[in-house]
Amino acid sequence: MTLKEAIIANDSSVLIMSEIEEEKKSKPPEKSLRDHPLLIVRIFANIGFYLWIAVMAIGAFFAWLISLLFI
Repeated sequence: MTLKEAIIANDSSVLIMSEIEEEKKSKPPEKSLRDHPLLIVRIFANIGFYLWIAVMAIGAFFAWLISLLFI
């Protein structure tokens, strides 16, 4: 069923699916701040990225430790 036929038939499910497909096509790919042209932005993005990795690693260690203690 084409979009024109869906509009004539008032089939909302086809209209919704076509709108979702259009939204997926229209979005440009997101770029990371770690690839930003300004050096200061790249520095802060990398610091934030590696701080987040460290926080997640410490949290994973504590989760593992606590789960080990309660076995």
